[in-house]
Amino acid sequence: MRSSFFSTFIALLFLASLSAAHIVGISAPAVVKAKKPFNLIFKTEGHIINYSDEFAIVGILQGGSASCNGCVGTPLAFFNLHQSHENTGHGNFTESVTIPTTGTYTLSIVVTSIFGINNGATLNPFTTNIKAT
Repeated sequence: MRSSFFSTFIALLFLASLSAAHIVGISAPAVVKAKKPFNLIFKTEGHIINYSDEFAIVGILQGGSASCNGCVGTPLAFFNLHQSHENTGHGNFTESVTIPTTGTYTLSIVVTSIFGINNGATLNPFTTNIKAT
């Protein structure tokens, strides 16, 4: 019985280490240079539930000169996770973006995914404030 438990436990640990990661947060420098690329950091963690169907990241700038009457914000970035970070494990990955003009902005990031037993579509929002000089 003990040997069976130990074997099962080791197998579960191995499977857990292979489980997909999902994005749990973002970070960016507080101050960046306008028109110069900088790295957005996407923080990931492993999870027993398969999040491998996180498939896209959309970034929108709000505030500063990106404000517009009646719109959500100015599109900043789109990343296809299946092409670039499908197998990202626990830790983080970066993507380079550029803010086109000076100002103080809220960067809104939305990660789109299919999740759960019913493969329901989800949107996971994250925000950070950035000043472009």
